[in-house]
Amino acid sequence: MSRLKINIKYLVVVFVLSIIFSFLFFLTNKKTQDRRPLSDKESQMVNLYLNSGDKELEEIAKAKLYLNKKSSLDLIEDDYKKGVIDINKYIKLKLISIFYYEYLPKKYKNNVFKRLQGDMVIREIKENLNKLDENTKKVVRPFLLSFKEKGSYFHPDTDRKKILDNIVRSL
Repeated sequence: MSRLKINIKYLVVVFVLSIIFSFLFFLTNKKTQDRRPLSDKESQMVNLYLNSGDKELEEIAKAKLYLNKKSSLDLIEDDYKKGVIDINKYIKLKLISIFYYEYLPKKYKNNVFKRLQGDMVIREIKENLNKLDENTKKVVRPFLLSFKEKGSYFHPDTDRKKILDNIVRSL
């Protein structure tokens, strides 16, 4: 009976911790579009901190400015939502942004990297596969294969540069 009580205690602890983790994950994993511009008061504070001569305050100000900047993925998504680029270019640009940043068009480069989002982009490709043209399907196929399959971008013997060059050329 005492063993059962211990197991129930562990289950309760695990359950509570999983709820806390889930809450923290969803809280910190908000979409970047929810970001708002700095208010006038915040801008003044950031400028004060940047010019204070205090290293710690300068770091706080830089972090505040960095968190409010849009990442390359945000800029690409904005253009897609506005209709500036179609779904094919949208998917290709997102892959380039993550895996081949130096070849990303200048318009989308801003050196803001919030978090790795490769898995999210690959999931987005899978969800929109039926909307992509044949050329785009061909160049994104290596990202959809299992890492065990020859030709997969993630297979150890794959020439990744060749796959990425094909995406860049297809833009």
